[in-house]
Amino acid sequence: MNRIFATACALTAVVHAGKLDLSQAIREAALQGPEAKVLQASADSAKLLVKEVKAVAYPKVSAYANAGLGHQANATAAAFGVLGGSLAAGIQNVNKSAGLPDSNLAPLRALESMSGSDDPYWSYSWGLQVSQPIYTAGKVMTALNMAKTQDRLTKVRMRGTRLATQQSVVDLYVACVLSKAKLETTKRSVERQKAVVDQLQRNFEYGSGAKAQVLLAKSTLLRLTPDLQSGERDLLSARRAFNRLLGRPADDMTELDTTGLPELENRVSPPRDQVMAMAMANRQDLKMLKEARSLQQDYAKILKANNLPNIAAVGKFGFSSARQTWKAFDNAANWDYREWSVGVGMQWNIFDGWEQSSKAGEVRAAVRQMEVREGDMGRMIEIEVDNALRNRIVADSSLAAAREGVAAASEAREWFARNFTSGSGQLSDLLQAEENQRMAELALLSARLERTKAAVKLAAVQGYDLITLPEVP
Repeated sequence: MNRIFATACALTAVVHAGKLDLSQAIREAALQGPEAKVLQASADSAKLLVKEVKAVAYPKVSAYANAGLGHQANATAAAFGVLGGSLAAGIQNVNKSAGLPDSNLAPLRALESMSGSDDPYWSYSWGLQVSQPIYTAGKVMTALNMAKTQDRLTKVRMRGTRLATQQSVVDLYVACVLSKAKLETTKRSVERQKAVVDQLQRNFEYGSGAKAQVLLAKSTLLRLTPDLQSGERDLLSARRAFNRLLGRPADDMTELDTTGLPELENRVSPPRDQVMAMAMANRQDLKMLKEARSLQQDYAKILKANNLPNIAAVGKFGFSSARQTWKAFDNAANWDYREWSVGVGMQWNIFDGWEQSSKAGEVRAAVRQMEVREGDMGRMIEIEVDNALRNRIVADSSLAAAREGVAAASEAREWFARNFTSGSGQLSDLLQAEENQRMAELALLSARLERTKAAVKLAAVQGYDLITLPEVP
């Protein structure tokens, strides 16, 4: 068992070896993660739902079988017996005249035998029944349209869910990268502050420093300890959530590539009118609302049609028999005991207490609500488009400023390093300059990731996938 576990761990290490970039993470979550499996199950369920709705246009075939023991009043039984005996005698005379056998008299003899008895009788019947809608006041065609709408609605919902999953991957990726960078910066700050404390302690021991400076440096070092612990907590929490979305083990710590999505980020932002047009045409939430409104409108038509007549063709074929002995069940498929019928049936709900009309009114009210929401969603999309375009501009400007900040911090650190080497500088000044450079580098990383998020938001507001993915099933 230990060998198997070790082999599994080794295979996992091989699979997750190397760095994981953002594009790979998005693809892994969209195609292999738990959300992808949920989407696949939803697709299968939706296909069966569409098939269920289409079933209204198909004929309904059912089998029936009945068997039991029963009793009727003597007067009724006698009437049936007399009728059966009379018919049997008449048919027997006809058969004799025509030279035909009496094999078709069994059911009538069974009725005749019941005339003088008060005993219960055994009966059975079995066969098939078929019904096929002929006229349903448009309900069948409307149901078929609803099936197609439901299919489109499911695909739109799945695309929207997959796009939301992609955005969640980006958010958690950024959180993981920044948490790790901040943790590393905090660790270096702790090391720098320890060096400052040691230097001030030595200076105080040699009589060239003050006790207050030593205590102040130690208090600053102690304040960094909670920051270090919270940084480790944030990194672990973000990474576990990131791994869950990708379907990876919770403790997977594959190194993350910090390049973001270069292909998406390097795209030139289109004009506002073009972004707005693409958003109104491709947004999945807007499409979902439109399809849902169409579905409700068709449902209102069906409810209205329920007050109109329905006509269907019906047919039946089977066998039945009734006797006062167990012989009733002998030869259950005897051709002489057959029964069949073919015809047309109509059903018309003349008055139902205004149930269907009330339901139709409720659906029409829901449709009006969706129309209002659709118009409001258009205004919300316009706000999102403007915010996405502004965020992209701000992100580009922040990235340019962060790059200049790194260059300035690097130059300052080199200047302090030269002074310290020549003996005219202080160690604390050099360590502070190094800390400033690390903070500037952290700000640069944060600015780069913010530009990635801005590019992602601009693509998402237009309803685009962040990377090339296959169509939803």
